[in-house]
Amino acid sequence: MNLRTWLYIPLILAVTASSPVLAAGERAAVQRALKITALDWEPYTGSSMVHGGNAIQHLRTILGQCNIDLQVEFYPWRRAQQIAHQPGYLGFFPAWPIEVGDGFVSSGEVTPSHLALMTMADSDVQVDEIDEAFASHRIGIVKSYIYPERFQSLLQRFPDSIDRGASSELSLLKMLSMGRFHLAVSDPTVMEYLAIRHGIDDVRVARMLFEEPLVIAMRDEPDNQENIVLVRRLLQAQTATPPEGRSVFGCSVSRSRNESSTVVRVGAFWPELSLRINCNTLFNIIHIMRSYGCERYQCCRRRILQASNLGNAAVSLGKFEKPVCFHGS
Repeated sequence: MNLRTWLYIPLILAVTASSPVLAAGERAAVQRALKITALDWEPYTGSSMVHGGNAIQHLRTILGQCNIDLQVEFYPWRRAQQIAHQPGYLGFFPAWPIEVGDGFVSSGEVTPSHLALMTMADSDVQVDEIDEAFASHRIGIVKSYIYPERFQSLLQRFPDSIDRGASSELSLLKMLSMGRFHLAVSDPTVMEYLAIRHGIDDVRVARMLFEEPLVIAMRDEPDNQENIVLVRRLLQAQTATPPEGRSVFGCSVSRSRNESSTVVRVGAFWPELSLRINCNTLFNIIHIMRSYGCERYQCCRRRILQASNLGNAAVSLGKFEKPVCFHGS
């Protein structure tokens, strides 16, 4: 069963450890709590998930460089936006840049998200050209979403192809699985996570559309300006260009004899890291590989999941014989 869950927990610790950060004295001097509102958009953010979801955990790790405690309150999306206007809140998260409205400013990218045309794994639908897909198929979207501008143009050009019946990502997935439409627009990480969680047949990416950053919409008021500057500074540091000589991703998978934990060896452009972690953290690997353009992530992801069977596995990530990532970089 496929899943691109982006759980950053141990990998981002390695990433942020190698990122430029504030001087030690400056970090020690900054101790505060920042509060945000969020919606349930698993696996990025989720009130029922450990650490509040992988994107929340990633954000906590970044802010922790300045001894900042991140407090998260989960609400329905519109309520989360309304409450974030109030004094005492940094803002709301996650948001696409288009959702950063009046009274808010963008933090800059916290983590990337993606939009793709999704279909069922056993579907014979093939998408070679995006325009042709929109002209030829019924395509489901979530009616309440404010989609990125690049996608808005497709909605405007092909209004008769769009099915706006889904009220949530889960209802979108269920409608797709029941054949109401053959393609649905979603973040693959979200849809594949929900498919596994709710026991729905495999879904697959029919065509990737584009990447879109997830940002914090930060309250643009005088009492929040110092927080805005600090958060932007930390986020800019974590997205700094990795050093030259980056290695590429590969993987081999075998069953673990230890049923209580999972061994993960990570080979990336940061020093190789070995960690013993719970099975969910396998999906960190999938996120990192996709985020940095690894062309073989689908194969590797499938092997990880087949071996782990959503349980425990020993996963080794090293180098493929031929470079598969960072072409042209």
